[in-house]
Amino acid sequence: MRDPIAYTYEADTHCPACAVARFGRETTCKVCKEAGNLAPYSMAGTMHRFGPVAGHAFDPHVWPWPPEDARDGEGNPVGAIAPWDDWCNGEDEGLCTLACGTCTGIIEQHGPHAAAEG
Repeated sequence: MRDPIAYTYEADTHCPACAVARFGRETTCKVCKEAGNLAPYSMAGTMHRFGPVAGHAFDPHVWPWPPEDARDGEGNPVGAIAPWDDWCNGEDEGLCTLACGTCTGIIEQHGPHAAAEG
């Protein structure tokens, strides 16, 4: 599974770094979430609700996306743009650019003159 390339909130698109700066990181262990244990893991990285769990990655950097329950200023959920999503209008003949509405950085480009393709 690949991480989202961008997020949508406040009627704009934002890079992952800006989204995490705004909403923070997901802190619920993916394994425990699937098992129904929604308690956040210990920031020390050693204990779960039921004690140590072998094979877990406890580093918050493992989850570089905003919390699943994050909401923008209008109460809308934060959306994600996956690497395989078609964000560029195929009818455009020129360069399509996905840029961050916060830092204005280029997230991704498609088209005949896209920089560093591949």
